[in-house]
Amino acid sequence: MDHTMDYGGYMPHGMCLLWEPWLVLLWAGSDLLIFLSYTAIPIALLRVLRQRTEVPHGGLVALFASFILLCGLTHALGIVTLWIPIYPWTGWVKLATGIVSMTTAVVLFRLIPDIIRLPSPASLAAVNQTLSDEIAAHKATLASLDRQVQERTRELEKATAALAVQAREAVHRSGNLLAVVHSLATQSARGTERTSDFLDAFLGRVRALADTTRAIARSDKSSAELEQLVETGL
Repeated sequence: MDHTMDYGGYMPHGMCLLWEPWLVLLWAGSDLLIFLSYTAIPIALLRVLRQRTEVPHGGLVALFASFILLCGLTHALGIVTLWIPIYPWTGWVKLATGIVSMTTAVVLFRLIPDIIRLPSPASLAAVNQTLSDEIAAHKATLASLDRQVQERTRELEKATAALAVQAREAVHRSGNLLAVVHSLATQSARGTERTSDFLDAFLGRVRALADTTRAIARSDKSSAELEQLVETGL
């Protein structure tokens, strides 16, 4: 196992570039930019996964982050090999990168049907617009119902007030009727010494009052003829 990690017998990669300063700088600078970019991309993806747990297929995103990070690591080791020939270490990292890359590709191909079925931004916007229209329609309906309830409430308040007036009028008229009955009883009691005489006079007057009231109720006009009422009462 030691020989798989030993790099003492190899020469640095810079020797292949003849240690040309501009070529070494070009090689190292390019690998450094790639390494920095490939390190920033996974960090951004992982931050998205941490803050948006509802992202579909988060495992695939994590695989992509790992794959990109390992690719960046191979470029970082490429910079080291310019001066230190750690080719075995670079090979093992490339092997890990290949395994993760293959796993990512397999998972990606298996998820293609699910990814295709994901709604597009346009369809989501259309659905959101439809929901917004429905919400606006419901709000308009609620506003209309609220106006109708207010109108019915006002009508009910008016009807209740009118009913209260009618109730007071009925009580007032009942009081007047009782006063009339009391007057009839008082007038009938005057000059009578026997109960039978009192009852005959009182009941006769009550019948006259009832006949007069029925005559008024039977009249088709707003008011009954005075002569007819007098005749009925007499």
